[in-house]
Amino acid sequence: MLISAGTAALWADRPDLTEICADLMTPALPVTPWARSGASWLRGLAAEATGDRTGALAMLDAATSGPPMTLPLYRAHILADQARLLRATGEEARGRQALRDAADGYRAIGAVGYLARVEAALSGQPGPRAVQDGRAGSRIGLTEREVDVLALVGKGMSYAQIAAELFITRKTVGYHLSNLYAKAGVANRHQLADLARREPGQFAVLS
Repeated sequence: MLISAGTAALWADRPDLTEICADLMTPALPVTPWARSGASWLRGLAAEATGDRTGALAMLDAATSGPPMTLPLYRAHILADQARLLRATGEEARGRQALRDAADGYRAIGAVGYLARVEAALSGQPGPRAVQDGRAGSRIGLTEREVDVLALVGKGMSYAQIAAELFITRKTVGYHLSNLYAKAGVANRHQLADLARREPGQFAVLS
């Protein structure tokens, strides 16, 4: 599915490939009515990954205002991403409404993990993956392998370099990075590395 390929390209820090996936979805409009929303979502995420927050928000607004996304999980994802960008740009009221709509979507399909993250964002509490450390309060819990991957991301290594260093496949690197992105609430390797440099104490190894 092109949506899955587009999001995977973001995990690989290749927003250019995400844009290609979005373009390939456009000719599918007569067959798949949700394609317009999906393509706008991918373009928005790609814009965000390259630092264009204004363009990203415009695309996510288009994704929620055009023909409806009829895939419930992806519609909730779109709303959650729209909410994150709205709140980051100071549109708190619209952002909270989008979060509530995303929560309704996740709740309807029983996506409890995503629902917990959205409800945590609404309440201002740490997300469900945060662990409690007696010395430092709420922190992001990582497996030992995720710590290894995070350390190499911090050194600026590519997918291939991380795979070679840890003797794992690039697909496995992508798996660990996707988990790290979800736990840290970031969209790409650059944001993850920046967070790790700015707030290294936010991360803790799960016991």
